[in-house]
Amino acid sequence: MSITTRANMHKHTLCSLTKSGAGFTMLELLLALGIISFLMASIIVVFRPNVWFAGARNNKRTSDTHALLNAIATRRADNKGIFSCVSGEFPSARTRMSSGMGGYNIVPCLYPAYLPGVPRDPNGVGVYYTSTSSYDLGYEVWQDSVTGRVTVGAPFAELGEVISAVR
Repeated sequence: MSITTRANMHKHTLCSLTKSGAGFTMLELLLALGIISFLMASIIVVFRPNVWFAGARNNKRTSDTHALLNAIATRRADNKGIFSCVSGEFPSARTRMSSGMGGYNIVPCLYPAYLPGVPRDPNGVGVYYTSTSSYDLGYEVWQDSVTGRVTVGAPFAELGEVISAVR
């Protein structure tokens, strides 16, 4: 057999493959797409990203409550054990840290001297920060009238967690 005959034979084989429908059928493509969709849905159900994100927000709340409490303790230590603030003594009942009516206006006493930034609840209702005179942190503060211990709490904690820091 000559070289030209083999080349022609090889060419003939390639042409017959492409003409014979060597590609995927619509059914095969739909089946593959269905399997991929099922696997993606399974991953979302198994890994539950909404729970992971809620846990991450709770971690930030825990960090923020500790940062606020540390700032309060540092200010108190700098003033010989007395926490002096424009809002006066700490409330004995849970009170929202905000500049609005009924809130405990604590940010001007802590920021920027004791806090590098103003912590805010990551997902709280009505939480905002515009300035030290216009804010709602979404966290609460109160002082036990018997023990004198100050507590900072996160009322918007998710997944049934109770987040607070006491000192």
